Amino acid sequence: MKAAGPLDRNCVAVTLLLHHLDDRDVRQTMVRQWSEEHEHMCSTFPPDARAYGKLFTPAGWNALADVMPAALADHDDDWLQRSLDVPGYWVDMYTRRSRSGDTQFANNKADAIRRFGIGEFNTAYVRALATVGLSRGLTEGTVYRAGTAAEPRQRCSELEGQPVSLQCLIDDHRCYFPQPREPVAVPIPFGPNCHHSVTLR
Repeated sequence: MKAAGPLDRNCVAVTLLLHHLDDRDVRQTMVRQWSEEHEHMCSTFPPDARAYGKLFTPAGWNALADVMPAALADHDDDWLQRSLDVPGYWVDMYTRRSRSGDTQFANNKADAIRRFGIGEFNTAYVRALATVGLSRGLTEGTVYRAGTAAEPRQRCSELEGQPVSLQCLIDDHRCYFPQPREPVAVPIPFGPNCHHSVTLR
């Protein structure tokens, strides 16, 4: 795992250790699946209703269309974070709705960049890896900790070393979008700030 860079203001390693990232078929599948999903997402939903990127400005959305495929094809989550570390790509304030009304919050851009870079890169990787694994005749992967978390979640930690169905990983892809549904198994990544990924068995 590479040393933490300037974005890591909490002294936590930011680059995930993804065992099959340099497999050509995994990289190609990541780019294809993400590009198809992104095109559908942008043509179907307004920015504030998409599965990711709600804190992007229009400039951020425009940049993502080029930066994300490049990261998936040739780089890693650390490169993705650095490429998106442009203040103009992220909103300064965002609204959170509650029963008592809407409240404005300042956007912690460093945290938004880190969460997006790690979460979205890993989401694309796991989906592609499961797809490639099935094409190779495999049926299961193993959950492991791919990066150091500042505050490890017990739920995530309990999954370490556990087998997971590759088909279930595909079926659980973005189970929170567009309408939340119960996952078939346990989606990986499990949620925001999850540093777990999957390796083929």
